[in-house]
Amino acid sequence: MQSQHRFSEVNRLLARFEEGCNCEIDAALQGEFNAVRAQVAINHGNADEAEQLARLALETLPETRRYSRIVATSVHGEVMHCKGDLTNSLALMRQTEQMARRDEAWHYALWSLIQQSEILFAQGFLQSAWEIQEKAFVLVSEQHLANFPLHEFLLRIRAQLMWAWGRLDEAEHAARAGIKVLKRVSAPAANPVPWAIDSVLAGTRQSG
Repeated sequence: MQSQHRFSEVNRLLARFEEGCNCEIDAALQGEFNAVRAQVAINHGNADEAEQLARLALETLPETRRYSRIVATSVHGEVMHCKGDLTNSLALMRQTEQMARRDEAWHYALWSLIQQSEILFAQGFLQSAWEIQEKAFVLVSEQHLANFPLHEFLLRIRAQLMWAWGRLDEAEHAARAGIKVLKRVSAPAANPVPWAIDSVLAGTRQSG
């Protein structure tokens, strides 16, 4: 459902799951639902709701629910970014990257690198932003993510960085490469993290 970017239907789907589930909705399972709802809220631009749900998820999720903790940590970091708390956002996105790499959640690893680069760019650390982008391009190549919308996002921020440095030919090259990616993918790049609900619900079905 969320992988098709039908975010407005996610809460309804979760409510239906809760109503129809024969298993008891314990704190850990509720934490997984809150992680998904937090992702939906930030995708809708509801930063306050997303922060509340992400914090609640992280308080209740056991360490064994690794994927949901990645989701909640990523959302928390994105909320901090939206609210201008770049220092804490950067720390949370670095934590997200470590967790995502550990558990091979490659889309979240890439998303966290993109966020780190944007934060460093906003802080004026352009060389550091470039180095993070280089790590992201390596990840795209190694994990075969070239045909995903996040790759276009990465190329877009590379173009912005090259423009800031006055390297206009390289900026244009990155922008054109991003356009080519968009032509190959069908999902809009504005929704960069559409995998949470499928993975979390799969986990609840296994654990339930």
